[in-house]
Amino acid sequence: MIELKKNHSLTSLNTFKLTSHCEFFFEINNLADLRQFVCKSEFRHLKKRILGGGSNIILSENIKGIVLKNNLKKLFVDSLNETNDDYFLNIGSGENWNDFISWTLNHKIYGLENLSLIPGTVGAAPIQNIGAYGSEVKNFIDQVKGVHLNSGIEKTLNNHECQFSYRYSVFKDASYDDFFITDVIFKIPKKNHLEFSYGELKDSFQSVTPTPELISEKVKEIRTKKLPNLEKLPNVGSFFKNPLIKTSEWKKLKSLYPQLVSYPAGTEQVKLSAGQLIELCGFKGSSLGSVSIYEKQALIMVNLGQAQLKDVQNLAQKMISAIEIKFQIRLEIEPVLW
Repeated sequence: MIELKKNHSLTSLNTFKLTSHCEFFFEINNLADLRQFVCKSEFRHLKKRILGGGSNIILSENIKGIVLKNNLKKLFVDSLNETNDDYFLNIGSGENWNDFISWTLNHKIYGLENLSLIPGTVGAAPIQNIGAYGSEVKNFIDQVKGVHLNSGIEKTLNNHECQFSYRYSVFKDASYDDFFITDVIFKIPKKNHLEFSYGELKDSFQSVTPTPELISEKVKEIRTKKLPNLEKLPNVGSFFKNPLIKTSEWKKLKSLYPQLVSYPAGTEQVKLSAGQLIELCGFKGSSLGSVSIYEKQALIMVNLGQAQLKDVQNLAQKMISAIEIKFQIRLEIEPVLW
């Protein structure tokens, strides 16, 4: 019999450390737990949320429904699916993402090194289509497996069906609200292409020959310098998405603000730096209540100790409004509000 924990604290399970309790809580430690939960019809009317590493969520103080903690572990190379050209890795969705990256490097499987030190779980990677330093996880995902909690229907989606785009996948659609990802199958080419052309990473290899291991180390070094220690300054990483705008709009903005940086994003779009826009509007280092914009990286909002959801929302709205007035660009919050 499944016993749900009631009025369970989520404060230690989210990296922003916002005070939060959920109505019901249940840990999924293996597939048997998941199957048992899905079979219980009495849970179907309750709102369900799936919690991984808690690094990309902003929590309300009281959350109705059930929070399922994903602890599914499975880390191995499926040698039967190894071809002359590719590795196929079937990874449990509850595995720590950075531990997975380290595992691939230790096994001389290269390609994911640019995504080192991103917090969260393997199961969260396709949902967000995580990306960093010129790489996106969509380029390495073959399939995503999971089950709809309300119906019990199991489903496997191929890369195309995941509908990946910048920080988006089909799993963000309302029709997948109850979808519990169990496995992510990665397809990683044996002939790897080293990507080190992005910003600070490029500067790191002016006089050093890059290797996958070195790229991973440099990425970790850069991230550690730019991002606050989660234990000392709780945060959710990038608070806003980098905005995509039309090339025609970019040309107008560039004439008004020559200092703006941009990155290619297809034939008719460019990607701007949300952090730079925030900094140009004077928010870097500013505070509201117990939340603050990190002094070393304007894209990061941190909890100074007693942060409340209202302060997070109010500061975010102030930034959104100021940037829209100054640049006619509306920033979009990256983490999900529960």
